[in-house]
Amino acid sequence: MSEQQVSTSDSKDVVSEPDSDSHSRLPDEINPKKLLFQTILALIALGAILTVISIYFKEPVEAWSKSFIGMTGLWGVALGFMLPDAFTLPIPPDTFLLAGYMGGLDFLPVAISASVGSIAGGTLGFLMIRQFSEKAWVQTKLGSKLEWGKKFMSRYGSTALAVAALTPLPYSVICWACGATGMRIRTFLSVSLLRIPRVFAYLWFIEKTLTLN
Repeated sequence: MSEQQVSTSDSKDVVSEPDSDSHSRLPDEINPKKLLFQTILALIALGAILTVISIYFKEPVEAWSKSFIGMTGLWGVALGFMLPDAFTLPIPPDTFLLAGYMGGLDFLPVAISASVGSIAGGTLGFLMIRQFSEKAWVQTKLGSKLEWGKKFMSRYGSTALAVAALTPLPYSVICWACGATGMRIRTFLSVSLLRIPRVFAYLWFIEKTLTLN
């Protein structure tokens, strides 16, 4: 085998490996049955965690929640949704619904703050990628996820954003893709309003589960 052939073979291996790794947990299509199953599974897992907290860790979690809310108020709930939905941080935003509820805040202010924070975070990600999608640092840090999102958007359009707003499909990545593919800001904001029923439903679920326990 010639040196040129070896070089070509090696370069193909180097290029192909990141794609399979980076997309391994991202779906190739919108599968309603699978998304419904994942949503139900997420609620079951959340219910189990809340039950464990209620039985074994209620006092420390309640103390942390009251301390957090005492320091940050509703801003803490809003930021708890905004930052993960803008930057895909490994922080479950529903943690801050729990903090708001166990910290003594009323249902409606918590739900509104979380909804505003979520939509603001998605919009921040949308505008950030709209402005900087071609920059080298964006391609280095977000390239594989952004390319996946762009392909998803080219296939499904605003439907992808609607589904991501309501299900475990990564909302922040789809927001980036909306910015990269030139979606109109009015369309983006209109569809992103679907985050509101999602937030209200999850807060209701948290409240009812803790009440039952």
